[in-house]
Amino acid sequence: MLNRLEQRKPAGLRYDPQAQSLVCLPTQTRTGWNLNGFEVGFRPCVRLMIYGRSLEAQATASLAAATGYDSHIFDLFPASASAQIDTDTAVILLCHDLNRELPVLQAAREAKPFYLGALGSYRTHTLRLQKLHELGWSREETAQIRAPVGIFPKARDAHTLALSVLAEVAAVRLRQEDSCLPPSS
Repeated sequence: MLNRLEQRKPAGLRYDPQAQSLVCLPTQTRTGWNLNGFEVGFRPCVRLMIYGRSLEAQATASLAAATGYDSHIFDLFPASASAQIDTDTAVILLCHDLNRELPVLQAAREAKPFYLGALGSYRTHTLRLQKLHELGWSREETAQIRAPVGIFPKARDAHTLALSVLAEVAAVRLRQEDSCLPPSS
């Protein structure tokens, strides 16, 4: 089971009290009694892919590290980074340049992270959506982008924004775990 989690794959355990056996499950499962056994589901650790060379990106990465999230910060989008985005990844765009966001957004479109958030005002987000629709994105796809990013409207400083973003990431992840839906649902 630990190997599966290290490979960023969901796993589970099933305890059968009659047989007094514990079995690893190769898939995500809802925690609770199932038939004659008790099952516990596990998902890989949340991975944060933070893009931007701003104070906001640095503050978010620092706070994320303090929470224990597996966080990575990038100035530019390296080709190898797209392979690291999976359904247990939160992609956070803290750039101040829509053109720099496009490669990250395209990679996220394919990988389907559980969270995709972008910095900027509603006006900036409208421009972002226009560009993405010109590139062939559907309304369903662009609706996955949370913008302006975070739970606090109009955060005024980098640390407040970082707290706001991480709170939103945690809330989205918790809702998924509570509903036991696959991450892309």
